Amino acid sequence: MFQCLIIDLCLLIDKHYIEWIELITENEVYTKFLNPGDKPEAIFQTDAEKITARAYCNLHGNWRNNN
Repeated sequence: MFQCLIIDLCLLIDKHYIEWIELITENEVYTKFLNPGDKPEAIFQTDAEKITARAYCNLHGNWRNNN
């Protein structure tokens, strides 16, 4: 759901894009920085049971999903 929400709401154009995607666990933070035109996706490997995923759109600001 998180990835679909980003793709549906943030168009992949130079003036409107996802700047970074982040996965937060109890012990670690994983971040992928993106450039205009990059596909808004990231793959992080973790065994954590509780995670928070965030992304930053240069026009809409922060998006967050708790799991």
